[in-house]
Parts: sequence; structure tokens; C-alpha cells
Amino acid sequence: MDYPKRLLTREKAVLATLQETKHHLSSLVLTKLVFLLRQETGVARRVAGFYDFVPYRFGPYSFALHNDLAALKRNGYVEPSGDDWLLGRFVDPHRDWMSELDDDVASAIRHVLSKRGALKKDDLLKHVYQSYPWFASKSELKHLVPKDVPTAARADAAVYTAGYQQKTIDAFLAGLLRRGISAIIDVRSNPVSRNYGFAGRTLATLAEKVGIHYHHFPHLGIPSDERKDLTSPKQYEELFDGYRKKVLPREPGAIAEVAELMRKMPSALLCYETDPSLCHRSHLARAVSEVNRLPIVNLQ
Repeated sequence: MDYPKRLLTREKAVLATLQETKHHLSSLVLTKLVFLLRQETGVARRVAGFYDFVPYRFGPYSFALHNDLAALKRNGYVEPSGDDWLLGRFVDPHRDWMSELDDDVASAIRHVLSKRGALKKDDLLKHVYQSYPWFASKSELKHLVPKDVPTAARADAAVYTAGYQQKTIDAFLAGLLRRGISAIIDVRSNPVSRNYGFAGRTLATLAEKVGIHYHHFPHLGIPSDERKDLTSPKQYEELFDGYRKKVLPREPGAIAEVAELMRKMPSALLCYETDPSLCHRSHLARAVSEVNRLPIVNLQ
């Protein structure tokens, strides 16, 4: 039988979880079980790109997980039934998803389900909230949220910069929340990305959902065609030299606007590269710092 989508290991883990629990889980419970799979086993070390989580309306949530569920639905692997997820009818009902996982990953799923899989929804939430209280900090289920839930302090005023290379959208947003960052200032010329969640409109939507504002300053970016085939330090320096001499001098208004935004609320200049020395944002950060006199802090 031909299958319509090549599955990632993390997606197979979700299907195995559904299969092991008799094919029927609510969206909320499935999310929390996958969260515990990350937090209480070594699955995240065994599975590349496994799901990360952010505090959200009902506790820990993964935008990537629910994007994958939507893709699995489109391809017939799962079916929604109200708020529940079932294994779909498209694929062979006798396919054993556990057998397609490494033994350690399959054992981890069985371990989590044996300890938490039979809990009622509220009992499962209580365990999650009490064990990982920061993830309950935005929950609307106030009767289940423990007292004195930790929240991130507002970050000190600074010119923060952040790259999203090799990060999931959930890990990136969670990192900003933990640091007390209130706004993303996207300085990509063209905010497209193959990584789910980082294309401009999607990033704006997801960031706002967790309380982080989004601003885009495309004129402070470098067009992607100018960044092609960069391999040597000399090529990078030539690119950034042109940026300092041509782009920054013609954008004093935009630089001043960014400087004022960063003075008013903790904000991070966003671009792709993890290493700020390989990204134009480091040069933009210096120009912004010269205006608002704030220190530069590169977030990891």
C-alpha cells in the first residue's frame, strides 16, 4: 500500500501513543501525554526535532504538534471526532506503529502511558501543573493552577538579538518567554522559512497567541539573493561592509523606531543564524544601541 506522506519519527510516536491507548484521545490529553513523554523520558534525546512546548491556555502546548496532527489528518492517518483524535481509516489498521520505533522510544511511550495514561483529565492536568508549574502560568483553568506559579520577570532594557536556526517554533517562543521578552522585531528582508512557524505571518500569529508582539522591518534586512554562496569570512565581511555603508545610512527613521520600541519594552531583533557574527542583526544592533544607549545582549 502506498502511503501519502513520509512520516517523521515524532509523528510515528504520536500515532503509536494513539494506538496504545485504543485509538481515542482528546486533544488536550494527547498534548499532555506527549509533553510528559518529553519531560519524563529520554525521548527528546533519541528523536531529532521532538516536540517542544510553551505555556498556553490549558498548560503546556505545542504548535508544532498540532500542525503535525493537521497534516496527519489531511493524509488520512488520524481523524478528529469532536475534540478527540482517532487513528484514521486511510492506513492499514493492522500496522503496528510501536514496531516502527526504536525500542527505547517505544518503551518510553509505554512507561508514560502506564503511569499517566489512565488518569482522568483533571488528575492528569494537576500532575502536569504541579510538576511543571511554569507551563501552567498562562492556563485558563485557574482552579487547577497551583499557588505561586512562577512567571518570568520582565527583562531589563537592552538591545536583544535572537536567531532561530535549529530551533522549533515552540522552543524559540518558550525561550523568549523565559527571558521576559515582550516583542519580536523581525529584520529579515523576506520573512519566509521552511521551518514551521517562522514564516512572517505564521510567526506573528503564534507569537501573539502567547503574548509576544511582532513587528517587521524588511528594509533593515539583506535580500536573500545577496546572501547566496557565502562560505568564507572575507565574503561575509564584504556583505556586512556593504550593509553598514549602504543600508544603515539610508534607514535612520527605521533604526530610530526600533530603538524606541526596544527602549519601551524588552524586544529581540530576529533573524535566522544562531551565531550573530554571521548575521546582519549584529551590525544593526550596534546602530540601534548607538541611538538608545542600551547594551547589546545576544540570546542563545
